[in-house]
Amino acid sequence: MAIAVSTTPLNAQQTELKTTELETTEEYLDRGISLSEQDEFEEAIAAYTQAIQLDPTNALAYYNRGLAFYHLRNQTAALEDFTKTIELRPDVAIPYRKRGLISLYLANYDSAIADFGQAATMTPDDPNVHLGKAAAHMLQGDVAEAMTSFDRAIELDSNFAIAYFLRGGAYSELGDRQAALQDYQQAGRLYKKLENTASFERIMAIVRDLAPSCYPNCNQAAHQGSIPTDNELLASAATTPAMENLGDRISFGEKILVAQLTNFAKQAGIRALAAGDFKTAAIKLSAYLQEYPNDPEARIYLNNAKLGNQKSYSMAVSVPVNSLPDNALEILRGVAQAQEEANKNIGVDGIGFKVAIADDNNNPEMTRQLGSVLGENPDILGIIGPFSSDAALVAGETYKKEQLVAISPTSTSVKLSNFSPYFFRTAPNDTVAAEALANYAVKELKVKRAAIFFNSKSGYSQSLQEEFLTAISQRGGSFFTTFDLGDPNFNAAKSLAIAEKNGVEVLMLAPDTPSLDRALEVVAANNQKLPILGGDAILQTKTREVGGENAVGMIVASPWFSTKDAESNFMVQARSLWEAEIGWRTALAYDATQALITAIKNNPSRVGVQQALTQFSFIANGASDNITFLPSGDRLSTVELVQLVSSPQDKYGYNFFPLLESFQD
Repeated sequence: MAIAVSTTPLNAQQTELKTTELETTEEYLDRGISLSEQDEFEEAIAAYTQAIQLDPTNALAYYNRGLAFYHLRNQTAALEDFTKTIELRPDVAIPYRKRGLISLYLANYDSAIADFGQAATMTPDDPNVHLGKAAAHMLQGDVAEAMTSFDRAIELDSNFAIAYFLRGGAYSELGDRQAALQDYQQAGRLYKKLENTASFERIMAIVRDLAPSCYPNCNQAAHQGSIPTDNELLASAATTPAMENLGDRISFGEKILVAQLTNFAKQAGIRALAAGDFKTAAIKLSAYLQEYPNDPEARIYLNNAKLGNQKSYSMAVSVPVNSLPDNALEILRGVAQAQEEANKNIGVDGIGFKVAIADDNNNPEMTRQLGSVLGENPDILGIIGPFSSDAALVAGETYKKEQLVAISPTSTSVKLSNFSPYFFRTAPNDTVAAEALANYAVKELKVKRAAIFFNSKSGYSQSLQEEFLTAISQRGGSFFTTFDLGDPNFNAAKSLAIAEKNGVEVLMLAPDTPSLDRALEVVAANNQKLPILGGDAILQTKTREVGGENAVGMIVASPWFSTKDAESNFMVQARSLWEAEIGWRTALAYDATQALITAIKNNPSRVGVQQALTQFSFIANGASDNITFLPSGDRLSTVELVQLVSSPQDKYGYNFFPLLESFQD
């Protein structure tokens, strides 16, 4: 479920965010508004940025630029601009509502609830803020709290179609079929009045499922009774992934998905590529990459442009471009590097590889539906991804149905072993990491009593905590309890106090990326009192930047580490391409792409790719080691234990380095 938001920019007459600044600032603001109204959002952003440079305290410029970023699906930049707007004008409600919408989109439900709650305090008669709060509670699983806010939204606006629609979903969750049916029918009447055909037809499909006996007269039933009058257009409308144009989330280069990395040269290259002018596209994208070499999206599109209309093989990479942009960019760098190497060594057949990028938002249902869309393109022979274990588990049946091999570089849940004949992965499963960490705890730290911190809403996090519990128990250890990072009432200090009181000797952190902030709260509260172990989601720059001195000494299981083979061909090429640190996600995405390319070369059809990967003799060259797969779809590999140490020459003052001794079984 997502809440769509108007991207119409505000001017000084439409909002309390008035500007009385210099005329030149006004001119840039007016230019930005005019460009936004023409859907020229990249140029509008440039104009708003000029206004901000002239007046860094201009809240209106930040707000309107945030809307432009939102339209371009750059949720991270939009969030930053709405946050800055709030800093400058905390007395105005609308930026809280917009930031709440972004947080809802990014699945940061606690933040969304807080922002919608603040907006509701400031504008209690605005039904939109109550709807947003209800949606956040609903997605968080608190249906009872959601119902309170849905009721309030409908009380304030009896014509609020989307509120009836979403409350119908809440009633369905509660098992009240009749109430759900009534709300869906009312939503259908209102959407019909609004001439919103797509939403009306979707609701009628739901009504037919709920009350099949009324079919084929459901449409007629939805039209009966008096239709409420609409006083104004709805300020926001909710959609599900199925109601989106999912094609907008997929690009071979005809559109920009990574909007936070762009300039006019990149935009010109994309326009040329969309128009079929491959030569101009290659020139423009090459020029852009001279200035911004770290943009893997542009490099992938450049590689596609260089192939032009030549015969080529196609694959897709499914990543959370906007919800987890740093992780997505790491993966895309590995894919781009493998693609570039393959296309430079095409060989006598002259057939290169094109890559489509799909933004799955790390949303399992969206990932599944994107799998169906990608499956409809017969040219696509395989997928790199998805990012999370949860997304892989949901999308797996679709990949199998479409006979699309998926090779994930980052999904590690043990549930994915023997999951599907079309699913493979280049990261070791959680058993390998858990056993290495348990060995270290027992053999090196000489401790056996552990407390485990994990996110119960994450399949990966659950898998790692279960495997660690098993591994430590098998080695004569025990665990006191587990603490749920996903609990809205989680308190790091209180949890540690309980653990210490009960003789806990070591902390095991098993967060996923969305719960990393709470894991770092544990690190801060611990203040180096107890040794800390961690899973691979800990390996983010945020850990070094935020964890700092409190995190020094932490031991983490890494699926790959750059110093393992610093002079390998992969690392030499990576240093020449990217002005960025090379982490495990980049290396294993490179490996996944190498494996898929090798399989395609062996047998260029969907079934052929699957058969090639399952052959006992299959082998591909990886970043450090050869790539082979077990019958389970797992890669035969190990993890490397790394430790956070003080590193004054590092940007953040700290970095991870490998332990010298192996703790693999």
